[in-house]
Amino acid sequence: MRGLERGVIRLGCTEGFAVDLMPEVIGTFRERHPGILFDMRVAAPQAVTRLVREGEVDLGVTFGFVPDPSVRIELVGNAPLMALMASDHPLAGQDHVTLRDIAAHAVALPAPDTTARQLFDLACGAEGVAVEPVLSTNYMSALWRFAEIGGGITVTGRITVLSRIWRFQIVALPVRSPTVEKRRYEVQSMIGRSLPDAARVFLDHLKLCLSRMEHGEAMPAGELSWARSDI
Repeated sequence: MRGLERGVIRLGCTEGFAVDLMPEVIGTFRERHPGILFDMRVAAPQAVTRLVREGEVDLGVTFGFVPDPSVRIELVGNAPLMALMASDHPLAGQDHVTLRDIAAHAVALPAPDTTARQLFDLACGAEGVAVEPVLSTNYMSALWRFAEIGGGITVTGRITVLSRIWRFQIVALPVRSPTVEKRRYEVQSMIGRSLPDAARVFLDHLKLCLSRMEHGEAMPAGELSWARSDI
């Protein structure tokens, strides 16, 4: 328990992680370590990496296309795009969608400076598919809500939407396109710096939670709280 009775862990993450995943991971961690406080800053992907590189946060959780040599990569995973839609959408019964499927319906997209939008535009360009969004915003929660109420399809990363699929009447389908596999998510820390004890143990807990989500294990919050730092 050394270093885990009290302290502050500083986190940086993109909005996709901030909406559901990080609050859940923080909450389950504090069930076992209630003396640990958190300061979470939400920023664009490149800004999260800058916060890590400059030592303003202990850990960053973000998206990218290639490894950034200016930070230490603690964990990396695949972050393909998914098409998010209401459960009664005409495409909801399919096992996957193509870009042409998406283009035939109303579409809401993230802002152009997000990696999800950049990847989607790149894929559309490669396949010659034109998509004019009915809604474009830099607020991810608005896109997810728009999809939930049946306003249209949006695209999002698989890892950031898993818990939302489990809790809401919403469907997320893989996008069948070779280009959408090129994005990754990363957990980053500062090069040359030893993490404080609390941040190191939280990192292990975060890795465990991400691993379970990747394998489709939607566990109750309390069941995650026993995560040990040596797993």
